[in-house]
Amino acid sequence: MFILGMESGSPTVGGIGTSADGLIKMTGAINVMDSFEGWKPVSTEAIIEAKPDFILISNRGLSSYKTVENLAKQPSLMFTPAAKNNNIIAMDGMAMLGFGPRTLQGSKRNILKILKY
Repeated sequence: MFILGMESGSPTVGGIGTSADGLIKMTGAINVMDSFEGWKPVSTEAIIEAKPDFILISNRGLSSYKTVENLAKQPSLMFTPAAKNNNIIAMDGMAMLGFGPRTLQGSKRNILKILKY
């Protein structure tokens, strides 16, 4: 699951047809938010039900939480397999979603982590 931002605690996530969906598919993973198109705020219940093994978030989206550990304690994420297994990855947003040389260079280590999963 890719979180663009956490405005007022409600995560805005990437559904199908988004650059986040493309990044997730590029790793060989499945976008668990495949029931809608575009970027949408989703409920805590929808996230828990989706059971993401990995959560990707931009550094900008993480900024109000300061650390991945603090983000993992957020009520809409804390019960997910990703939060429980420390599988939350924060990176430069353009490195993940820009699909240029920075995508491969900046995300190589983190994409390999997902691929090894």
